[in-house]
Amino acid sequence: MKGRFGWSHVTIALAMVAAVAIAAPAIGGQGATTAVKKKALKKLIKKQVAKQLAGKTGPQGGAGANGLNGANGLNGTNGTARAFAAVDGDGTLTDIPGGAFNITQAQITKGGDGNYCFAVPGVRSAIATGSDGTGGIASGLATVEVDPLEDGGDCTVRVQMRNTNGNTDADLSFFVWFQ
Repeated sequence: MKGRFGWSHVTIALAMVAAVAIAAPAIGGQGATTAVKKKALKKLIKKQVAKQLAGKTGPQGGAGANGLNGANGLNGTNGTARAFAAVDGDGTLTDIPGGAFNITQAQITKGGDGNYCFAVPGVRSAIATGSDGTGGIASGLATVEVDPLEDGGDCTVRVQMRNTNGNTDADLSFFVWFQ
């Protein structure tokens, strides 16, 4: 059987001729110049590569450069508190930086357990809340009375602190704001 051609060889030869006949126009045809053939072949290769890579993603690129800093924001309007203070359970101003505004130790009088009196003229309202003495919120209930009827008349705001169940006066740290 050596040296004989079979139908399989004929089929392969015909397939190759058909493939060349189909591809020849795509790569420039028979009489085209070399430059035209190269250009057509590049176009065909790009088309095939794009087809094979369609829908696939490559590896993630490196991080880009940091952007420029934005412009500084505008200063907000000043707050409306007439005064505020962070007060320890013994009636002294705390040493928290910025823990008091428009109030001094001389304006605070410590009464009995859990009672504190403030001499802050012109106060219309006040709010108080328990504090742990370091700026955090702690347990305890605060009640506030503005313009209490006191002998002497220098107590414009009274804060009363009670333990968490609300039935026992207690010397607890607190914040107070005056309007």
